[in-house]
Amino acid sequence: MTVATSAPPTTSLVDHVWQRFQDVGFTPEFGPQNSKLLIRLYRELAAAGRPITRDEVDAIADDLGIEHADAREFVEGVSELGNDGEVRGTVGLTLNDYPHIFRVGGNELRNWCALDPLLITPALTEPVEIESPDPANGQLINISADASGVDDYSPDSTVVSIVVPEPGATDSLSAVWTMFCHHVHFFADRDSGEGYFKDRGMEVYLLTVDEAFELGRKTFGPLYEQL
Repeated sequence: MTVATSAPPTTSLVDHVWQRFQDVGFTPEFGPQNSKLLIRLYRELAAAGRPITRDEVDAIADDLGIEHADAREFVEGVSELGNDGEVRGTVGLTLNDYPHIFRVGGNELRNWCALDPLLITPALTEPVEIESPDPANGQLINISADASGVDDYSPDSTVVSIVVPEPGATDSLSAVWTMFCHHVHFFADRDSGEGYFKDRGMEVYLLTVDEAFELGRKTFGPLYEQL
């Protein structure tokens, strides 16, 4: 498949992409307890701007009434861990080096892909600034957003590439990265995105920033119910 630019006439592009996610099982569902834990991890990473220690994860689990072993099993399955088991990144928000910069509360973090900051911002209590290069030409894209939505972005022609992965993309972190994250970028305009994906044989949709934020709300809907 090649770049797709529109949905069927009777369906919005966001609804169409969300349906395609459901078709291939790309619908993250962490459950209520783990969703609350993930929200706390996001907020701790954003507020501290440093790794979260195992003792701190245990303390969060205690506060949420989750057994330490259960919390650690979940965290280890969805996180980037340091040498001492500390959480350096989890489900799209990280201190490790990725091209997508995520600034919040005076701290600079990173994201695994261009959809991640739009997924994560609604779970935070402070506005964010996103900066990311167009992978085709290096042009910087800048976005301001908060929990309610996108405030501003430049250039105003920015689009977000959303790939529909093969089934199994949520089986492991490596699968998420290789089948989805590595293909989800900000582009300065549609022409840049279409040129980048030409002949790559992928099912890719180019969404506006606002559409991508809306898709994030659908994708992480069950998580936001725990806010």
